[in-house]
Amino acid sequence: PEDPDVIIAVATRVFWHEHRVDKARAWLRKAVAMRPDHGDGWAFLVRFEQQNGTPADAARCAEECVAAAPTHGERWRRVARAPGNSRLTTAQVLQLVMADLPEV
Repeated sequence: PEDPDVIIAVATRVFWHEHRVDKARAWLRKAVAMRPDHGDGWAFLVRFEQQNGTPADAARCAEECVAAAPTHGERWRRVARAPGNSRLTTAQVLQLVMADLPEV
């Protein structure tokens, strides 16, 4: 599939849920490589690395997200466009979107 939301769904609902860490990481990486401007993918990837990788891995992914400057994604847009959030940095929006993600 060419839709990052589908890739993310498979990565989170199948691989991550089944503790197939390497496969989940690869699919989440595939989603953000496919559409670097898709903030939801970055949020899932950073959360995944926080739970399954090292702090350095999570920090590196967060830095890559900031460099990509995402503007798309259902959760990303909702958070970024919420009243009072217009002046937030990409890193701050990332943290808010990660807090909005469902538990995996």
